[in-house]
Parts: sequence; structure tokens; C-alpha cells
Amino acid sequence: LQPCAYPDVNGQLVELLLLLQTLRLASAGRVVAVLPHFPYARQDVKTRPRVPLAATCVAELLETMGAHRVLALDLHSDQIAGFFPHAIVDHLALPVAAELAAHVRAAHPALLADAAGLVVVAPDAAGV
Repeated sequence: LQPCAYPDVNGQLVELLLLLQTLRLASAGRVVAVLPHFPYARQDVKTRPRVPLAATCVAELLETMGAHRVLALDLHSDQIAGFFPHAIVDHLALPVAAELAAHVRAAHPALLADAAGLVVVAPDAAGV
């Protein structure tokens, strides 16, 4: 389990890669990397020629270092799951969002009765 989030994304990513290699060298049967925040997830589209897709690099690094499966809370876009040639990727954003919505409906029915006053905030357009 490694957050790989601000302010030390690179340091936490290197720690995760070293841990994955350590587990592989220790003959772990299966290794699951749990990432609440996928590093460089927003760099998943080429904006111009010869620009690297950093999300692809991170996916390849995780798999090369020994991750058999990746559990990610939010991949920013579903196409990132396709950057892993062999590892199984579980993108948990939609199931978690559905559970959260069900909880809000059950716990706060009065809030939903007046939906005009309800505001849902997302970090960016992809999060909506």
C-alpha cells in the first residue's frame, strides 16, 4: 500500500518500486500494489509528438518490478488500465462512488428531497 501523492510523488514511487522488487526477490507468489493515488495519472494523453506518456511509464515500471495486480482508487481515466500489458488492474473509483451515493441516500434522505441545494464537487472534469 503506497499513496504516491503530493508532496513526494517521486520518492514514494521509488519506495514502491523497491518494495515490489524486494517481494519478487523474496519469491512472493503474487504481489498486489494498492495505490490510492496513481502517480502521473493525468499524463495519459499525447498532447504533441514525442511527448512521453508518464502514466504508461509508471504502469510498465510497476509491472516490471513485480506487481501482478494493481488496485487503484482513481486512475483518472479508464485507458490507464490498458497501459498494463499483463497485470490485472482493478479500478475502484466507480464502485466506491456508487457505495458513497447509496450511503448518502440512506443516511440523508432530507438532503436529497431538496436537491436544488445539493452540490457535488469533483477535482476536475474527468472526476465528474
